[in-house]
Amino acid sequence: MKIVWCFDIIAVLLFICFIVQGIKRGFSNLIVHSAVNWVFVIISFFMSGILAETLYESFAGDTVQLSVEESVENLNLEEEFNKAYSELTLIETVSEKEISRIFTAEDDMDRRFWNLVNTTSGVGDQITEEECYVKLNNIIKVSLQECISEKLPSYAGKYFENTDREQTFRILNMMYSDKKKAANYIADNFINEKMFHFVQLVSFVVSAMVLMIVSNIIFSLVFRNKDMTSGGTADSILGAVTEVLNAVMMITVFALLVKTAVYSGAEINGIMDDDVLNSLYIFRFMYNADKYMLNFR
Repeated sequence: MKIVWCFDIIAVLLFICFIVQGIKRGFSNLIVHSAVNWVFVIISFFMSGILAETLYESFAGDTVQLSVEESVENLNLEEEFNKAYSELTLIETVSEKEISRIFTAEDDMDRRFWNLVNTTSGVGDQITEEECYVKLNNIIKVSLQECISEKLPSYAGKYFENTDREQTFRILNMMYSDKKKAANYIADNFINEKMFHFVQLVSFVVSAMVLMIVSNIIFSLVFRNKDMTSGGTADSILGAVTEVLNAVMMITVFALLVKTAVYSGAEINGIMDDDVLNSLYIFRFMYNADKYMLNFR
């Protein structure tokens, strides 16, 4: 059994525990505390965008821009191209003139790359233009992603997940000719929105957890001497339903805490992996609840 399934197992066990607690305590003993927690979570949800915008404009925005500029500056484009060329041809380097001819192209870098491979190594019949494009795209999706992840949260390695052919060629062209312009384009089109989402996610998780912890402490003190047993069958059934909703809330906050860790760059093979967590049967629904935050900026 894959160890990552522990998240689904934990979710199921929590649902069972909450249902049992709801049956024992009943709706009448749970409704006030549950309502307060739900209000706190809803407030955290709607306030996360406002809080994130304030934090991003005041602190994070400039750091993100500077980090992107440094990453673009530190990436040796010629070295990365030679590495890609060598992987296809087993020839270690090509001339600066040939590299310039490829990176100054606007819409056919992959064809020019293939022509270079074919004329210099004679293996053009063994590879395709698409393979050449993949190598060029990996300079952005892998090498540049790694450089940026050294300075910013990795965002699960997905800053350039949806980069298309035109954008790949444009980024490479600008990185070769004007790195400052390239950094601005990359930050505006690929980094800022994702980093804002990350700050918003952190804002929600932290505020929701703090408010729920405070409410739990207060209610445990206020009702510590109160009889918390159910008042009958109907009360128990409604209590179980209430606790199912509470379980959804608690697991969602926990799932988004896990997502925050993954986006921060935490890596545990087979567990803390965005693609793996998205493949789970139950946990993935709560794990992806943050997509609704994108509408509240």
